[in-house]
Amino acid sequence: MSGHGFPGGTVSIDADTGGSGTAIWGIDGPHGYRCSTRFSAAGGVRSWTCSGVPAGTLLATVAGPAGPSVVGIRW
Repeated sequence: MSGHGFPGGTVSIDADTGGSGTAIWGIDGPHGYRCSTRFSAAGGVRSWTCSGVPAGTLLATVAGPAGPSVVGIRW
């Protein structure tokens, strides 16, 4: 999912995956910016924040070991 017009600063990420094992979410932004982490796929919906994110378009991704995955970004 992409988010356009991010003003810069802090962004919140919400992710949910299915299955068991390790999942990963990531935010990619301007100037090679990347914020990501691994998490337990069985843990339910979780939220994180990334600070110092440059202004512009952000791309959020999430990948889990099984079933559907959902990601959202908020600012």
